[in-house]
Parts: sequence; structure tokens; C-alpha cells
Amino acid sequence: MELLTSELNSVKNMFSMEDMKSHAERKRMIWHAYSRTQVLASEAMKDICHTLIVKRLLPQLKQAVTDRKSCNVVDLSCSWVMDFITGYLFSIENSSNFLVQSSLGEKFFENYRIRSFYAFWPAQFPNLVGYLNKASFGLACRVAESATDRIEAWCMNMCNASEVSYKRGFWSREQPWNVYSHLRIQLEQAPQKLKADEQPATSGVPSSLDAAIASEMLDHCAAPQETAGTVLSFCMHQLSLKPSIQKSLRKELYSALPKLNTHSPDPKDLETLGYLHAVILETLRLHDHTPGPPRITPDNGCTLAGFSIPSGTRVSALAYVLHRNETVFADAELFRPERWTDVNELEKVRMQRHIWAFGSGDRQCIALHFATTGMPSF
Repeated sequence: MELLTSELNSVKNMFSMEDMKSHAERKRMIWHAYSRTQVLASEAMKDICHTLIVKRLLPQLKQAVTDRKSCNVVDLSCSWVMDFITGYLFSIENSSNFLVQSSLGEKFFENYRIRSFYAFWPAQFPNLVGYLNKASFGLACRVAESATDRIEAWCMNMCNASEVSYKRGFWSREQPWNVYSHLRIQLEQAPQKLKADEQPATSGVPSSLDAAIASEMLDHCAAPQETAGTVLSFCMHQLSLKPSIQKSLRKELYSALPKLNTHSPDPKDLETLGYLHAVILETLRLHDHTPGPPRITPDNGCTLAGFSIPSGTRVSALAYVLHRNETVFADAELFRPERWTDVNELEKVRMQRHIWAFGSGDRQCIALHFATTGMPSF
């Protein structure tokens, strides 16, 4: 796979596919790699957790304590997330190593911040930006374009390394154990028409299949540090403010996992830790900042919550508002994990139905189970 980053611009991935049929077909190809069964049973997941916790994270924290130095929790959380997701996408051997190689992580996060800062106009007014670019009055900032190119090149390097491993037979075709190999096998088995639909407009692309995989991998790499990384940072913040919650969490962890200081937890073991998951859920409730998917009202307009909305209006729902519904979450502004543990099962299910951190329906985050395994591991 030897693609130029510019060759990915016109390649649709699952997230950007507007056609429902194409989106559903691609989702069916990918979903098993992120299914709860696969995530919990994956030997790769255990290997990733052991490497990141025992070999990378704990030594750094212990050294910081010895040297009496502070840690940047935001950078640490985001680095963990990127190493975790790229380890699952490409295998730990081909993944990023931002926890140890912090300077590389800083460059990546800086590029991502630059790209995000200038992303408003292309994201919100793509037709206008496209027209102005063609007329040489582009709103696209060259600095943002360069940052995007660097991010894409970073992802392409991991794709290329994974392709080499794949061709050497490093992964079993019968039981693919990472997202890259899983998607390649699925696309190779897909009807020819589907692969033809992925052909980019740019000439010189050696394989539309390669481009489709690279585009998908880039999308899976791009968002986690901004979403899961932010949630983990706020989780650390809340725990630092509330020693009593820290104490309860430590009690549960060391009771269930006595070797936690020297051994990484099995993802299956973490499933049984009710208070740990309550802490994560409460953080997601208060600090998830993922915007709801926008929708355009139909030609005749519509009525939403009693309000008449004219046609062609973009509307969206916000998890921020839903998660602060006082009729569902009493004292909604308080960080209180006990609201998830000190209630009956019926009330807990009712609250969970109002958690919209991963969306819902056809466009729900496909990595939901992967994320809810990765965050407790951290």
C-alpha cells in the first residue's frame, strides 16, 4: 500500500457515507471487530492492555512519583487513547507509542488542534468552501491543510507497516484479530461493484481497496483522542476533587484485582466492577461533549417539541442537555457515581436509556464496546 495522503480526499468511509445502503453495508463489514464478544475475548486486547499498563504507563507514573514531578493528565489520557486504538487497529507492534515517545505525541496533538481550529467552515459550509476554493478565494487555511497532511501521513505509515505484516501472514485469515486485517478480508470478499464504488477520483491510485482501508483507518484514528481522551481527563479531574470517591474506587479495584500493581487486568474481570463503571458512566454523563448528528428538516417543515421548524433548517440534539434532565438525574450537576449503584435495576435501566454519549440508531458509534473497555482499563 503506497498511497499519497492527497489520494484519500475523495474516498468515502463509513462515517462520511451519506447513502444509507452503503453505510449499512460498510458497518456490517466492521461491526464484528468492535462487538462486545470480540473485544472481551480478544487476545490482542489483553496484549494491548498489558503492554500499555505494565510496560508503558505504570513505569512513567512510578518515575514521576520518585522524581516528585507532576504529570499532564490531558496529554497522558490522550496518549493512552491513541496507543490503545492504534494498537487495536494495527496491532501493538505497528501502533503509536505516545506514552513513551511523548514528543511525537505532542506533535500529533498539535497538528490535530490546528486542524480542528480551522475545521468550522469546511464542515459547516462545504459547498461554499468548495466554490470559493475553485474560484481561488479559498477559506481553507494552508496551515490547517499541512497539519491534515501530517496526520494522514502518520496514519499511512501505520497502514503500510500493517500491510507488510499482513502479506507475511502475520495474521490468520480465518481469525483476524485486528481491525485492519478484518476490514481487508471483508473488502476482498465484497462484491466487485462495492469496491468499484470506492475508487477515488484522483488518478494514479494503485488500488481502490487500499484507499478504502486507509480512509477507514484514518477515520478510526482521528476522533478518539478528542472524545475518549477528554472524558478520561475529566474523570481524573473529578477523582482529584473527591478523595472519598477515590477511596471507594481503590477498595473495589484492590479487592477484585489484588495483583493490579504488577499485572494488567483482564477486560472480562473489569466487567464485574460496578463502582468503576459507575465512575465512567457519571463522567460520560457530565463531560461528554460529542455533538449530536445534524439533520435537515424536510421540504414541508416539521414540528419538534411543539415548535414549528421551517424546511431546510439544520437541527440537532445535544447530549449535554439530555444528560442534565433533572426528572431523570436528580441533582444532575453533581458528580455522584452512587446514583448508578444505589438504585434498583429498573431505575438504572431508565437512566442508561438517557445516556447518549455514543449516539443511537444506525449512526451510533461503532466502537462503543471498545471504548467502554478501554476507559476502565486506564
